[in-house]
Amino acid sequence: MLLIQMRGKPTDVINHRRYPVCFRWISVRATHRLVVLLLLLSLSSASAMARSIVDVLVVSSAESSVYQSVVSSLRSHLAESCNISDINCTLPKIREATLNNWAEQIDGMDPNSVILTLGRSAAKQVKIRSENPPHVVNALIPKAAADQLSLDSTAHRNTTIYLDQPIRRQLRLTAIAKPNARVGVLLGPTTQELRPRIEQEAAKLGLLVNYRNIMKEEMIGPSLKNLLNNSDILLALPDQVIYSRKNLFNILLSSYHSKVPVIGFSSAYVKAGAIAAVYSSPEDIGRHLADIFGTMLREEINGSHPAHHHEYPKYFSVDINKSVSKSLHSHLPSRKEIMSILSNKGERE
Repeated sequence: MLLIQMRGKPTDVINHRRYPVCFRWISVRATHRLVVLLLLLSLSSASAMARSIVDVLVVSSAESSVYQSVVSSLRSHLAESCNISDINCTLPKIREATLNNWAEQIDGMDPNSVILTLGRSAAKQVKIRSENPPHVVNALIPKAAADQLSLDSTAHRNTTIYLDQPIRRQLRLTAIAKPNARVGVLLGPTTQELRPRIEQEAAKLGLLVNYRNIMKEEMIGPSLKNLLNNSDILLALPDQVIYSRKNLFNILLSSYHSKVPVIGFSSAYVKAGAIAAVYSSPEDIGRHLADIFGTMLREEINGSHPAHHHEYPKYFSVDINKSVSKSLHSHLPSRKEIMSILSNKGERE
């Protein structure tokens, strides 16, 4: 049954007795042309799908289960996207390389190929040694390291997913743990520049932030003691000078003795004694990468060049330490409730 709209009247079935034979013939002919046009457009989109992102070369900074988990997650989510696609979908071929042999593998790569770097070393080497590379996607790299490598100002097409969580998301978790609290923050060489952003977001949440600047490791002990005396909760930010493996235990122990809970930035911190942490797991990063490739695919189909994307992780996980939280009388909601609260807020920066 063919439905058409005629002269502003309600949609109706073509009535062979109401319209002349010549009009019926023209209508059917026009309909056939429309069907052919739609088929050609569909084939064109499918062809663009097949042409786009034909090859992904993964360059990892080292042999690591974390990197392998990211790649596995990427494969899984790309396959899932293909399964729900309404057009024929061709999955890109994903190849893996090391720091020693990746350069020889980019020779002859299709222009629609992508180099995916995992970690700082891989991102640095690809940026330095690639004169005219295809689109490069960097992941599992801290924003401070990305800034040092000037990944956001490279001439070639470049996309970066930072390893860090956005300040807004971390402060919201802090506010969930201790509403209207005095938040202690140690700022090191790579986190000094975050202070304006922290102040802006903290003010929106009704949090008062106390800072101590740490320029060298010897300053941590006395500065931390003073900060804990004036804080209700400590927010840890990733800075190699402050939160190194060597210093982690002492910071957590001092905070616990002062009855000041710590919000960490990794699952390891929660296991070590922080009451909670928001972070992006390898599964989360792989899922985000699949979204990035999907965006690049749509841009190619639409005939536009993929734009530069530099963003914080879209997907994240939350861990809580119930025993430490109970000891410090910090009444946290369940992990599921916290995830729901954070997910329902605008977390993208």
